[in-house]
Amino acid sequence: AESLILAAVDRTEFSGYPEDLYEACKEETESYYLMFTDGDSIEDIYDIFGITEEDLESEILSTVNRRLFISAYCAENDITVTEDEYVEYLNALADSYGYESAVAAEEDYTREAVVWAAYESKVTDLLFESAEITEVPYSEDEEGVVIEEEDLGEEIVDETETDLSETAEAASESTSE
Repeated sequence: AESLILAAVDRTEFSGYPEDLYEACKEETESYYLMFTDGDSIEDIYDIFGITEEDLESEILSTVNRRLFISAYCAENDITVTEDEYVEYLNALADSYGYESAVAAEEDYTREAVVWAAYESKVTDLLFESAEITEVPYSEDEEGVVIEEEDLGEEIVDETETDLSETAEAASESTSE
């Protein structure tokens, strides 16, 4: 499922993003990393995870583009997440990660992040249903290492894709107003 979203995002052109979306993605990304540290500074993230400021910036921009794509796809296909669907998704998340309650999971992940995840889940399901997935043969050496493998990135999303670059641009413009 992750490779499906990545392939779709990679094939979409983005012409900018709203600053508030960038700030929300930055806060979410930094908060995620800080959950695993004893500190509360960005430098702790760099030290503990061995990443650079540029690595973190790249991850933030990837999240921004992913959200623009999800927003555009939802707008193009009239996809919504109801409160009941949100609660169902949150309960499943809490169960998956061993939280005592959905409230505890929501406190760690924030409502906004869970809403985005619920939308992304719906989009992934729809992309998967409409994608034409091509199996690619491969072989392994005696140690089990794949020695012949083709890049699936462009084969995962098929002709069912619409011109999402225009939709993403429209979503970018509408969310910045």
